[in-house]
Amino acid sequence: DYYIGSDEAVTGRSTKFLIKLTMFEKVLDSVSRIGPFTEKDIEIVAPKINISNCKEGSFLLEKGEICDCFYFIESGSFRHFYITESHEEINIDLAIEGDWLLDHKSFTSRKPSQNQILANEDSVVNYITIDALHE
Repeated sequence: DYYIGSDEAVTGRSTKFLIKLTMFEKVLDSVSRIGPFTEKDIEIVAPKINISNCKEGSFLLEKGEICDCFYFIESGSFRHFYITESHEEINIDLAIEGDWLLDHKSFTSRKPSQNQILANEDSVVNYITIDALHE
């Protein structure tokens, strides 16, 4: 758990919220470039953002899984690809620190993906699930 105590009397916001903002500063900076978000908007979304450490060679998404998360790469890099019937790997995208990543077709259709997302190196991602986005 990332939350420690409260300093609401000093700042008017709880430490819980301040720690979330600090941990996801890169995410919030990236989102703020999309458009203006109020502090209330951030208070609603920040608690729904999770963090995951990914080891080199681990998958965020494997073929046949439904992509139900929208990822922000805090550090590291990933390869989004598919494998042809002749077992050739075809890259769709390479994503690095500061990029957003998902399998768009699977995410929006909520159907199993034909693609895979693999960590090229030890990486850290922040993510939010599609269900959390719809809450």
